[in-house]
Amino acid sequence: AGDDEAISNAVDDVYKAMCGDSKYFDFADFVAYFRSIARIHGCGLHTPIDRAQKRVLIIGPGFGTQMNPAQTHVVMNAGFQVHWCHNVPNPEDSSCMILPHVGKIREQIDH
Repeated sequence: AGDDEAISNAVDDVYKAMCGDSKYFDFADFVAYFRSIARIHGCGLHTPIDRAQKRVLIIGPGFGTQMNPAQTHVVMNAGFQVHWCHNVPNPEDSSCMILPHVGKIREQIDH
């Protein structure tokens, strides 16, 4: 349980770093955050990526698989190893308590 809380706190820290005082962040905020991290760590932003070697975990509820099938199609055809986590509540639901489900998400990451 302690590891789950530490992971949840780390995710919260990254989320707050991306969106600041706002409740939401958009793609521009996401890009700005990761560009700043890349500069700090000296990573090139335009380095070729072997997508077949990269794993992507998608939290199914909230992704919009049925509402936006084109988005799912793009991700599935991008060449990544895509893994889905469907057995958790929708994190976009305002009443969602994701902390009790971090273990399930961690299992999918470790899979």
